[in-house]
Amino acid sequence: MLPSTLLLSLAASASTHIASWNKGMYCKVNSNHRHLISKKNQWWMQANRGCNLVPPPAGEFLELPAGKSFETELANNRAFTTLSYDGKLTTNWQDGKNRSMPWRGPRNTPGCLTDGGDGSAGELHTRSIETTGGTAWAISYESDIKKVTMDNLVVFSVRYYSPFFRETWYDVPADMPACPEKGCYCAWFWIPDGC
Repeated sequence: MLPSTLLLSLAASASTHIASWNKGMYCKVNSNHRHLISKKNQWWMQANRGCNLVPPPAGEFLELPAGKSFETELANNRAFTTLSYDGKLTTNWQDGKNRSMPWRGPRNTPGCLTDGGDGSAGELHTRSIETTGGTAWAISYESDIKKVTMDNLVVFSVRYYSPFFRETWYDVPADMPACPEKGCYCAWFWIPDGC
């Protein structure tokens, strides 16, 4: 069973700046796109920017292979994913920069990553990989985007120590039901650390 889904890029906080970029997502119209998340009353389906009206091309879906894993790219800008510029601006990191591990904020009790040196990584809202809040994928078996709500989205996969790296894999339950004939919708969520 291989449920195909359309992706809604959602987040669980008003102050987040990372998105999950995939085939099958709504509002994927700009190669250098970093306007991701605003206040909650604006981020739901990003209707304030009309993203709920810009579906993926016909026939383009995010494939969720039951009992296997799927890859997503977590980045602060679509430009730093393989979905833009033929992937020429990608690195292992969410912002296209090169770093070495361990990457932590300054001081013995690490401060936020933005406090150290180049001022980057504020979009991760964390101090280190160990303090990332985690990310999750949820699915709604509604075939009409207007009927997708927080009440009918069900989390089916989580990833600890995320978001941190660009390439991230999520497991799909082996017994996950297939989408209805007209499709279904998924959403990606994360919990920032508070930085």
